Amino acid sequence: MLQINSNCVAVFGFSKGAELALLLGSHFDSINHVVAVMPSHVTWNAVKTVSDKSSWTLKNQPLAHISAPLFSWQMQKGNVTGEFTPAFEEALAKATELEVEQARIPVDKNTGPVLLVSAKQDEIWPSYDMANEVMKYLEKKEYGYTYEHIALEGSHYGFNKNTLSQVNAFLKASLLEKCK
Repeated sequence: MLQINSNCVAVFGFSKGAELALLLGSHFDSINHVVAVMPSHVTWNAVKTVSDKSSWTLKNQPLAHISAPLFSWQMQKGNVTGEFTPAFEEALAKATELEVEQARIPVDKNTGPVLLVSAKQDEIWPSYDMANEVMKYLEKKEYGYTYEHIALEGSHYGFNKNTLSQVNAFLKASLLEKCK
């Protein structure tokens, strides 16, 4: 029978998957390590549909979210140029402080180390700025576990073998000791 060491449960997500990884770690104590590549500090609507509904639910209830302006000029322009970041920046700028706080992923509820990887020239969404928001929030909350941010110089898809080596080193240092 397969047995899982409950000290060794990690999630890894990229982009929307990074948003999900941070949410899973924040809401489920059994997940004790999170790697979020090109993350967000808030939840968003489902951006590949015409829906303004939250991408995520918890206990059958939609999570509060910021609405990416799916039909805005910035988003439509991105369909041609591949540059969607301005649309997400615009949505964050238009959101009230209360809306941002309600949509904020409660990363301080994670029960273990968190690694963020972002891109300074991200063309999909402002992962660098949003990862910095996560870092500031963890610092403000005096988060009790290791948390790191690797900021890549390139674009959203700049994750490479070197970055993977850094992720593996982080997991080796923080995860393997607990897995014995």
